[in-house]
Amino acid sequence: MIGDSTLPDVTLGDDEPPMARVLLVISIVGAIALLILHGVLFPGSEIPALGDFISLFGGLANSGIWIFLVGIMIGFG
Repeated sequence: MIGDSTLPDVTLGDDEPPMARVLLVISIVGAIALLILHGVLFPGSEIPALGDFISLFGGLANSGIWIFLVGIMIGFG
């Protein structure tokens, strides 16, 4: 009885889980909503870059250090 199972030895999935598609749609709709909200609250202004919020990133914007940082991220990924 304990060894009896109706599941196959290997279960293969050919499609994404349905929740992945839902999260993707929610994130895209949320990003578009934030862009629209920014356009309503600050008309005529550009979307700020990350360097405008954090001064450290502003100093590194035109630096070659990003090549090394991307390489490290790819290496750990």
